[in-house]
Amino acid sequence: MKKRMIALSAGLVFSASSQASLFDAVTLSSGWSEDFDTPLRIGLRGDTGYRWFESGTGYLSAYYELALSRFTDSNAPATAVSVSPVLTYSFKTAGTLEPFVEFGIGLTWVSEKRVGLRDLGSRFQFEDRVGAGVRSGPHDWTLRYIHYSNAGFEEPNDGLDLVMVNYGYRF
Repeated sequence: MKKRMIALSAGLVFSASSQASLFDAVTLSSGWSEDFDTPLRIGLRGDTGYRWFESGTGYLSAYYELALSRFTDSNAPATAVSVSPVLTYSFKTAGTLEPFVEFGIGLTWVSEKRVGLRDLGSRFQFEDRVGAGVRSGPHDWTLRYIHYSNAGFEEPNDGLDLVMVNYGYRF
């Protein structure tokens, strides 16, 4: 399984070079959950290039992310593929650090209905996220809360809750 995860991760990263028009950043995340061991995530992110409500305080923008996650657990591990549009409000500052907050709701396919101690009821989940971070040049760091749920379309709907630290690099 580790070899397959490494191969999929490498494929995501290397495909970024051939898809430069779609993706402009790579992301790496790790975090915590009460339901299973350390979650890991690698993703490709694309900035839409749009800015709304630009003012002296900041601006609203959007990006999308294609991510591969691994939820490790000795009893019920799982892999997930997510596609998420995300809104970001970036605050203008006089310095080189640019703080931001983000919110997004996306779609996720999970390889198993049972992950750790949770029964998701369905392999298809919604991914809700809220986070805060800072950007400096091509680097960004985000502390993010992620919740997976099938929104009650299937029972049971235990859902998953994660807190993740994310690093992103724009190329």
